[in-house]
Amino acid sequence: MEGNVDVRPAFLVERYLPGLTQDALVALAASLWNATGQIRRSGSLVSWLGSAALLEEETMFCVFRAPSREAVQALNELALAPYERISEVFFVDDEPR
Repeated sequence: MEGNVDVRPAFLVERYLPGLTQDALVALAASLWNATGQIRRSGSLVSWLGSAALLEEETMFCVFRAPSREAVQALNELALAPYERISEVFFVDDEPR
């Protein structure tokens, strides 16, 4: 890769959350953060890379690095985080591996 750009496989979780507010977003982020810690302590290599929310659209997208779709599904179920679908994607960032 040129410069510091890195392209890695990841998983995108799409959520449609009626009534999504900034407070609800913060609460969901805390649940995801806690669930990620629990799963990582059990030995799973799942990382929550971050999220983007469109409050007016009541939509949230979260990106995870994980060995499988099932690992991402397990993390979201542990966090009690509803989702519509999990898609394999390529995540581009400026952090070298």
